[in-house]
Amino acid sequence: MSESELMEISQATWGNAISIIAIYITVLSGYLIAAYIAGAAMSSNQIRIINTLYIGLSIFLLAGSLGFALNAAELNSLAYAMTTQRKIVPTPYLAYVIVFFLAFSHLASLKFMKDIRRGNRMNGDVS
Repeated sequence: MSESELMEISQATWGNAISIIAIYITVLSGYLIAAYIAGAAMSSNQIRIINTLYIGLSIFLLAGSLGFALNAAELNSLAYAMTTQRKIVPTPYLAYVIVFFLAFSHLASLKFMKDIRRGNRMNGDVS
């Protein structure tokens, strides 16, 4: 394969990783909206079901995004090894940074649901 073909495949693979991130942000937003609007009124069983589905889907999406991003970084590194003129060095650690931030967002959303379920008593709201 030529350098340009590897770069093209790398960019397409990065596109897949970014598409998965967009889906993840949609799922995260839906979970936060559901938590804010109905979290306090849900039964324990409903919360278990929603959290199980949310956690499972989030892990699947994060793992998929990480897989695509790592493959894209590897393809970009192979293309860079073939180059004679490129100056920009590939950044394979970007995939880890993105997934770490999304994993942090995932944990923060679970904390948000927990706070909603408690009735925000920690913030002085005694309703």
